[in-house]
Order: sequence, then structure tokens, then C-alpha cells
Amino acid sequence: MPGWDRRLLLKDGLLPELPPIGPGWEAYYDEGGIEVDVENGPLSIIETHQGCLKTRYTTIIVGEGVAVNHCLVYGQGKSDRFTSDLNGEHIIEVRFDGEGGQYTLNGFYSLVDQQRMNSTVTVLHSYANCTSVQNFRCVAHDRSVVTIDSLARVGKHACGSKTRQDFKSMLLSPHATIGTKPQLEIHNNDVQCTHGATIGQLDEDAIFYLRSRGIDEDGSKQMLIAAFMNEAIDKVEDEVAKHWVEESYAGLI
Repeated sequence: MPGWDRRLLLKDGLLPELPPIGPGWEAYYDEGGIEVDVENGPLSIIETHQGCLKTRYTTIIVGEGVAVNHCLVYGQGKSDRFTSDLNGEHIIEVRFDGEGGQYTLNGFYSLVDQQRMNSTVTVLHSYANCTSVQNFRCVAHDRSVVTIDSLARVGKHACGSKTRQDFKSMLLSPHATIGTKPQLEIHNNDVQCTHGATIGQLDEDAIFYLRSRGIDEDGSKQMLIAAFMNEAIDKVEDEVAKHWVEESYAGLI
């Protein structure tokens, strides 16, 4: 496991302050988005979107043998109704620029009211022995809409590539909508690629069990949602990023 001693924090897609440009990586950003070029790692990127997003671009270039951990937090909780204008599109492109790179994306969504979030993720494997992992957990309340369209493309020279897409979602309203579409495009036989997506609701039997133990209905639902999200939060290797996600998400359920 790499030591995550270098981090980049993006709030609503922007750098709150331009951090010192350390050796091995550079960040370029404008009103449309940000490009991060990582030549030496590891680097942990923590990205949050709670306000109006419109259309944002995030491009990450992963160098030879470099490990990049990327955490995304979208949305707000039922208790944070003072902001409800999250509505837009986030386009993420990841390119490996050498052999042996590693990229892990952990995405967390919690949308309320009529918020809408459309994410497009493209991971391009053009070099041998690179690994990409995508873990998404989505929760949709009220009339909110979440869509994720993800493609992992493995080129003909990218032998030994490994890629995994794991999308799990929970609908908390009959009027909410979630659509997830993990896709693989493989042009090499020497690869290990898996993908899957599930969409469900809260387990009424589990709610009944918790209520029988003296926990009220709202508390029971919050416990089940937290357990659903924590399954993915626990997979975040960078402890600082994990803590940031936990703190950010504490108000989202």
C-alpha cells in the first residue's frame, strides 16, 4: 500500500488555493475544469461538489508506475436544505501515460429535492500492466436524478491490464431516478476485467428488526444508509481522504 503523503483538494471543482507545485505533478485549471498530470506518485485527489456544477471537466494523467487515489463527494443531506442547486455534468477522463500505473476512483452521491447529476467517466488503458478500479455508491432522495456512464477502454497493446467497475445505488423515493452504466471495451485478451451495477431500496425487514430493538424509523434508515456507504468508504486507502469523506458524508445521510 503506497504512503499517501501528497494530496490535492478540490472544492466544487476548483482549487481553494493553488498549492505549491511539488516535484512530480502539476495542476492546470480554468473555469471549465482541471487537468492533473502525475509523473511521480503517489497522489491522493479529494474532490467535492455541493454547489451548482453546470459542466466541469477533470482530466488525470497517470505516469509510469504511479498510484493515484481519487475520491469524489457529490451532494448534500436532507438536513442541509439551504443549498439545493446541484445540477450539472461532470466529465472525467483518466489516461495512463506509462506502464504499471494504478488509478482508484471512489465516488459518493447523495442528492435531494430536484438535484440532478450526470457523470461521464472514461479510463483509457494504453500501456501494459496498469490497474483501474471504480467504486460508486449513490443515494437519491425526493425527485433527484443520478446518472453515471462509465467506460474502461483497454487498448491492443495494454496487456496485463486490470480494471474493475462496481456501482451500487439506493433509491429512497419512488420519484427518484438512478441510472448507472459501466462498460468495458477490450482490445487485448491478456486482461482481467469485471463490471457490475445494482440498484435497490432500503430493506424493510432490516428496518423492522432495528425498530424492534428500540431504534426509531429515521434512525433505522440512517443506520442502513450509513452501512451501505461505509462499505465503499472503508476501501479508501488514504486515511486522510477517508476521514474527509466521512466528515463530508456525515451530513449527507
